[in-house]
Amino acid sequence: MDSKQIDFEGRSLTIQNYKEPLKQIPKGQGFGYYGVLLCTTDGEDVQCHICGKLFQDCGFHIRQAHKISVPEYKEKFGLARKTALISEKRREFLRQNMLDVVKSFTPEQILRFKAA
Repeated sequence: MDSKQIDFEGRSLTIQNYKEPLKQIPKGQGFGYYGVLLCTTDGEDVQCHICGKLFQDCGFHIRQAHKISVPEYKEKFGLARKTALISEKRREFLRQNMLDVVKSFTPEQILRFKAA
């Protein structure tokens, strides 16, 4: 697995954890490459394969703007079912929020969750 950078409209995008050969999505059919999610080098955004725009949460965007389900999108563009369609910074933000919520649980709440 490798990592490489490309330039897209003045922003540097990173392709991570890909295997050669990369298969580019044909012009007029989408953006990027089949099987990989392009992200900005700063981890702020990921690129939509359909319109090429950058978002923190591409899953929300594709459902709202393109009226396509996440499983359909992943199948169309060769992404693994487990591929998260969010940026690294968004993922870290959500992770930290969840840790903060868990820290606020009382011992009784924790026992109830463990029992469920």
